[in-house]
Amino acid sequence: MVQRYTPSRIRDITDGTSNTLMVAEKRMNLALMGQPQVDDDIGYTSGWDNNMMRRTRRQPRPDFFNPDNNSTRRFGSSHPGRFNAVLADGSVRPISYYIDRTLFKYLGHKSDGQVINLDGL
Repeated sequence: MVQRYTPSRIRDITDGTSNTLMVAEKRMNLALMGQPQVDDDIGYTSGWDNNMMRRTRRQPRPDFFNPDNNSTRRFGSSHPGRFNAVLADGSVRPISYYIDRTLFKYLGHKSDGQVINLDGL
């Protein structure tokens, strides 16, 4: 849904707004909370940066605790089993960390022509 130089419009979402992920929680290293992390060092106003951008090509995972690892770049959260996501239709849905990788990839593409079964989230 989000692109670097070309904004998306509702009419560009040919897979349907209820089948397209727009915004979601990000995985964090809890051992480094309150300190700069590779993907959480500037803040939400940084624009096109690892602080804000995630891809559905990487399997989502829960937050973790490891003082020696500060690179995650995944969707995720501290919620058990799931993270919250906003779809392009404005609905908020929990998505399992164990979502099928192909389904998750389709969810992140607004016009790939793939049918998504929302029961698989």
